[in-house]
Amino acid sequence: MEDKVIRLSKFTKVLGIITVVIFMIPTGFLLFTGNIIAALCFFPFVLLGAALLLAYRKQVIILDDQELTFHYLLKNTQHIPYADIHCLLFIPLNNQMHMALISKTYERLISLDNMLVNLDPLFEILQQKNIQLIDFAELAEDEKQAALYGNTLTMIERNYYKSIDSENKTVDSMTKKKPHFHYKKTKKRLKILGWILFLTDVVAYIIGGKTMLVLSLAVIFITYSIYIIYYPYIYVDTISKKGQKQSLQLPFFAAAIAMLINLSLTQLYNYNFNASLQITAVTMLVLIGVFMIKSIRNPIPQRLTRKLSVICAIFIMAFSSTFTINFLLTFEPARHETIRVSDKSISSGKTRDYYLYGQWNGKEEQFSVPRSVYQESEIGDQKKVCIRRSMFGLEYYTVHE
Repeated sequence: MEDKVIRLSKFTKVLGIITVVIFMIPTGFLLFTGNIIAALCFFPFVLLGAALLLAYRKQVIILDDQELTFHYLLKNTQHIPYADIHCLLFIPLNNQMHMALISKTYERLISLDNMLVNLDPLFEILQQKNIQLIDFAELAEDEKQAALYGNTLTMIERNYYKSIDSENKTVDSMTKKKPHFHYKKTKKRLKILGWILFLTDVVAYIIGGKTMLVLSLAVIFITYSIYIIYYPYIYVDTISKKGQKQSLQLPFFAAAIAMLINLSLTQLYNYNFNASLQITAVTMLVLIGVFMIKSIRNPIPQRLTRKLSVICAIFIMAFSSTFTINFLLTFEPARHETIRVSDKSISSGKTRDYYLYGQWNGKEEQFSVPRSVYQESEIGDQKKVCIRRSMFGLEYYTVHE
C-alpha cells in the first residue's frame, strides 16, 4: 500500500511564523542599536518559533503496511510493528483527549501528540490490523478491566482516574444511604437560590456602603451554610458521570463575586497585615470546626484531597471576609494624628498604586493613598492619619488633609 503521512496541525506552523516575525523585529532592532543583552532576552523566542516550524516539517507519523514510524524533531525515530500493538487507548482527561499505543504486555509504547490532525487513516489501518480502539473512561467503570491498564497511565492520568473512582464510591455510598431529600427538587431549589444570591450581589453593589458589605458577607456565609447542610452530597464540581447525575451542585458563583467585593474594600485602607492574618486564622478555625463536626458525624467516606480542598476554600473565604467583619464591627470613634510627607511614589506594576511616606510612631511609614490625595500632596506637607480600631483590635487608617 502507499505510505500515508500524518503531521501536526497547521496551527503549529502559523504560530511558529508569527512567533519568529514578532520577536525577530525587536531582536534585530536591539542588535542594530547595540543593545546586545536586551536582544538576547528576545532571541530565545525567535528560536522557539523556529523550533515550531521545524517540528511541523519533521514531526510526522508514517503509516506503511508493516509498521508505524514516528519521526521527531529532537528524539530518535521510533518504529512500532503492528504485531506489537494491543490497542490504541483513548484517555479523556478533563477537556483533553490523550491517546497512547499500548503493547500486548499492557505497556505504553508511545503517546500521540495532541497537535496531530487527520488521524482517520491511523484509525482505519489499526482496525484493518484487528487492533482495538479502547476508551479508558468506559473501562474505568469496571475496576478489573481498568486495572489491566493501570501501569500504562501517567501520574497525572492515574490521579485523575483515582479521583473519579473515589467519587464513584462516594456516590454509590450516598445512594445506599438514601438521603432524606429529593435530588431533582433539591437541585432545582439550589439553582433558584444561586440566582437569588447573585441578584443579592447586584443589589448590594447598587446600594453600596455598609449595606453592600453586610449583604456580601451574608452571601458568602449562606453559601458556606448550604455546603455544610448538604455535605457530602454537594460538590463545587464533579468529574464522574455518576457524580454529575447524583451529586448536588453548589451555587458558588455569587459567593465568588461577594468575596471580590470584600477584597476591594481592603484597597481603601492601610492596616497591619500580620494582625489581619491572626484574625483570619481565628475565623478559619471556627469555620473548620463546623466542617469537621459535620464530616465526623457523616458515615459516608470522603477522600482526603476533598477535605483539604474544603480547608483551602475556608481560608480564602475567611481571608476575604476578615477586613469587612472588622470594618463593620468598629464602634470606637476615630482618632487623628499628624505626619509630615517625606517622600511619595507610584508603583510600577500592572496596577498603579500611590504612596506617601512620613514619620509615624517613631519610624518611616508607607501609606497607600487615593490618586487625588497623592496629586494634592507635596513633600513637606502635613497630613492627618485617621485611625480606627475594630472590636477585635485591628487598627486601620487612611491619610487625608
